[in-house]
Amino acid sequence: MPIPSVETTFFPILHVLSHGDLMAYKAMRQEVRRVHFNHLDSIDLAQFNKRGEPVLMNRIGWGKIYLHAAGFIRQPLRDTLEITDAGLGLAMTGTCQWVDLQSTAAWRQKFGGSWEIPENHR
Repeated sequence: MPIPSVETTFFPILHVLSHGDLMAYKAMRQEVRRVHFNHLDSIDLAQFNKRGEPVLMNRIGWGKIYLHAAGFIRQPLRDTLEITDAGLGLAMTGTCQWVDLQSTAAWRQKFGGSWEIPENHR
């Protein structure tokens, strides 16, 4: 099974954050991996990017950035995350895709209407 795309990390991040108040960024990444991606083969989990970071953790990091830009999570303190009411509502649907992010006012304000998903984040 290939390593999940950035989009595939959106719901797992929201799901993990929906179970508590504030969560440390590093703890969130580990919990997302444990709960949602533990089924991956060890060979997939051992893949690293050019910077030496595990690819899965990098994609979870990008997922966090995009969810924050859309207003579904916030960072009240450095390296600390919490889900917003909008993010909690989306988490309750059981899915989260690019279209959900791009439909928010926060996203349009930050990126405008012409932003395209980077090829390596699909």
